[in-house]
Amino acid sequence: MQIRDKMKADLTRAMKARQTHVVEALRSVLGAIDNAEAVPITSTTWVEPAPGQRNEAPRKVLSADDIRQIVQREVDERRAASRNYTNLQQLDEAA
Repeated sequence: MQIRDKMKADLTRAMKARQTHVVEALRSVLGAIDNAEAVPITSTTWVEPAPGQRNEAPRKVLSADDIRQIVQREVDERRAASRNYTNLQQLDEAA
């Protein structure tokens, strides 16, 4: 099972268990991965879809190491935010 598939399965379980902090963290990481896969769309890469069809933009293929780096960056950002809230004595937000 790929790491993204595992995170999506974990997200579903966390939603069912109403684990809001876990849901927020997983959604944030999955969104960051989706954003990293995006490629700039130029007028030469965009093709108008046929009527009734959708047009999918090309995506970058991320390696497992790329995904690990994205996850680590998200963890670091959340820890920094938690420290900032703690320093401001907003302990509910720091959790």
